[in-house]
Amino acid sequence: MDLLGMISIVISLAALAVAIGTPFVEYFLQKRIGKDNALADYLRNQIGKPLFNDLPIAVKKIHLEGQDIKYTDEAINIIRNVLKSIIFYENVDKKFYELLKARLQAIEDHLVKNGTVKEDSEYIFFRNQLDELVAKLHKTIAKELF
Repeated sequence: MDLLGMISIVISLAALAVAIGTPFVEYFLQKRIGKDNALADYLRNQIGKPLFNDLPIAVKKIHLEGQDIKYTDEAINIIRNVLKSIIFYENVDKKFYELLKARLQAIEDHLVKNGTVKEDSEYIFFRNQLDELVAKLHKTIAKELF
């Protein structure tokens, strides 16, 4: 067998290996991508509407009446419901879960601990902190899911 014949056989075998191997590689890559997309879709559905739509509306309803900060219950309930719905994620991506949980709990703690204020300036400080905490939460989620 001459050199050209050997080269053509090697090239043919390499082409055959690529032709056979490509569908398998493609299958496993698509399976992995599909799983990641399904998980991201689930999270968007579970936390997207509550945290990007419902929570900002609930936070806007919070206001000062005398020395009492009113209408925090709706925001607290939204946060608690989201915390319940993402608990499975702890086993999927522990780092993201812990960060998300910490952001949600920081908002909840802020709402629960600050039920009354003595001056308007305290309420303004409360609102500024609340808005900052919500913005951090939104950035964390957007960075992970979008």
